[in-house]
Amino acid sequence: MKDYYAILRVSRSADIQTIKRSYRLLVQRYHPDVNPDPQAAELIREINEAYDVLSDSVKKSEYDYRLVNPYQTYTQQQQPEEPSPLRNRDPYFKRRGFRPVFRRPTQYDLVLRYFHYVKKVCVSGLVVCLILLIDYNLPHIHRTVSITIDYRAGTDYLFFEGRYIPVLQEEFRSFEDVTQVELVESRLLRKIIEIRTLDGANAITTFGSVYGTFKFVPIIVFITALICLLMRDNEEFRFGLCVLTGFALFFTLVLMF
Repeated sequence: MKDYYAILRVSRSADIQTIKRSYRLLVQRYHPDVNPDPQAAELIREINEAYDVLSDSVKKSEYDYRLVNPYQTYTQQQQPEEPSPLRNRDPYFKRRGFRPVFRRPTQYDLVLRYFHYVKKVCVSGLVVCLILLIDYNLPHIHRTVSITIDYRAGTDYLFFEGRYIPVLQEEFRSFEDVTQVELVESRLLRKIIEIRTLDGANAITTFGSVYGTFKFVPIIVFITALICLLMRDNEEFRFGLCVLTGFALFFTLVLMF
């Protein structure tokens, strides 16, 4: 007897939505129009056969019963049992009936169950990258601010408006005798893009910001999210990309706010 649950790669406790979702993914992978493998036609026939049974509540009930009781005849409407005097007298009497066999969900089952949730992380990542792209390309804000120099544990800092900006030794030398600088900020998020001397001879761009040292993080978000959404198979790999996108997106949001 064929195991239709194994063919559709779902657990025996799967609901109809999980069965339909797994069926769609398998059809996208093994349909002869997209899969040149000669065995794809036979495999898609078994997938359709399994879905025809498991998607119908009556056929599924009969199939589940025969799967556990292969030598008994299934009847859709069971005859009511005659009341037993033992049942009324014995409080420990329990009716013996069909018990579905529980199977622990596999890793692939969990991927199929939660993939449509984590895929939303990739969509959110693309939206955040679009906002950053718009913010970076809008006309920047230029303003002049007063700065002071602070030395902490051997690291040089520029201090202005209550913020400390760590500066590399090479860049710090050109700002030692400077009291005012030109600050370049993004228009929407007001994130620092560049710090310049008033004459424009020197500039600092290597500081901890989403537009500075950590600008590679939103790039990772964009690439992994785009690959995850454009791929059509290998759900386990796409699920891993979604998780990676989630971590990179969280770090990007921390840098933004």
